[in-house]
Amino acid sequence: MLGRTVFLKSPQRVSRQPLHELETQDPRKSLSQTIFAIPLIIRDKVTGTLALETGYRGDLSKDEIESLELIAAQAAISLENSQLLEEMQKNLEQMDGIYRQQTAESWTQLLSRQTERGETLVENGQMLRDEPFDKVLQASIELRGKMIGRLNLQGLRSGEWLEEDREILEAVADEVANALEQARLIEEINRKVTQLQTAAEIARSTSGFLELDALLTKAVNLIYERFGFYHISIFLLDESRQSAILRESSGEAALLLKEKPLKLPVGSKSVIGRVTEAGEYYVVNQIETDPYYWPNPLLPDSRSELGIPLKIGEEVIGALDVIHNRPFAFGEDDISVLHILADQIAIAVQNVYLFQQTLQRAQREKSVVEITSRIRAERDIDKMLQTAILEMQTALGAKTARIQLTLPKPNPAPVSHLIKDDGDNLNPAMDQQYTPHTNESD
Repeated sequence: MLGRTVFLKSPQRVSRQPLHELETQDPRKSLSQTIFAIPLIIRDKVTGTLALETGYRGDLSKDEIESLELIAAQAAISLENSQLLEEMQKNLEQMDGIYRQQTAESWTQLLSRQTERGETLVENGQMLRDEPFDKVLQASIELRGKMIGRLNLQGLRSGEWLEEDREILEAVADEVANALEQARLIEEINRKVTQLQTAAEIARSTSGFLELDALLTKAVNLIYERFGFYHISIFLLDESRQSAILRESSGEAALLLKEKPLKLPVGSKSVIGRVTEAGEYYVVNQIETDPYYWPNPLLPDSRSELGIPLKIGEEVIGALDVIHNRPFAFGEDDISVLHILADQIAIAVQNVYLFQQTLQRAQREKSVVEITSRIRAERDIDKMLQTAILEMQTALGAKTARIQLTLPKPNPAPVSHLIKDDGDNLNPAMDQQYTPHTNESD
């Protein structure tokens, strides 16, 4: 019955008869005579049922049914609110976890950059490691439960720190954490602004290029200079669309790489091979453990790699390869901005392709007009044919050229025209022979 209630989305009633005499004699069992089931509906979707057993047989009154339906509606709303609250709490926990992870990753990257620049911890006075524990007062610098540092104080004498001192140090550590996070966010915002400005500049700079090599050189140099990556490369698919060929690079090893252009098969065990086959970006955070990392001896300082496809619609025409000398170097923001840049580069490359095709088509049409004009200028058939051969040979760069004319055979005349009235002789036209006319030029 409950299944029928859910399926029909309407209240259902079932009257039950006593099964045997013992059931009729037992007052506890005789109380269940009629079962009512009312669906719990929210936005035309059944989320459950409200079942009711009565101690008598017969229908409920109209007011009783309306009251039960009202209770069922309120129960459905309460259940949905409870589910929404539970989902919201889960989402908040997930968001909090993501924010904690992003905070930890951001501080890991920031501290890594500080270490690369030679920066150290701020220190005033000489910290002695072997001092007694009661001479050192410490407070953790934490952000959303993640420790990003520690604030240490070392006293002149043992046991001179009071609980009030600890509270002051912890309060200062909290303020330091907030100030550091604000500084990190400002730095991150500035970095994003720089990235977006670079994306806009690349879009402006590359949109006017009609020569492919100049376009690719400008794009990789701008990305290399503004983002500070270890190495930038652009690969384009060959005509067979089976291999990705290195067309431009920027970085210390760029000249050496371009001396013998790298060729990676589509679908090969490399970042470029995977990206050009799947049509989706791929990031290598740690080169030591990733199966798609292909080590290049000319790039010994590579630690992480990002490949982004160059796509026009769903068609992959190449890939943008970005290499960093630090592991876990590419965050979501970096990937998003570089994805925008890759799309802009793909559009610019496609525009160059279309311009070249249009130019070639115009040149072909111009050549046809010039050849036909010279041919029509001749009045003699032999000279006309010789002019056509020479012009085509010159225009197409052919070694030899030849024109062969074959005179068409006439259509056979109707039988009534081939046979005379007396039926003795065929039409003499049937015996005519035609020989081909040729003209060659070497």
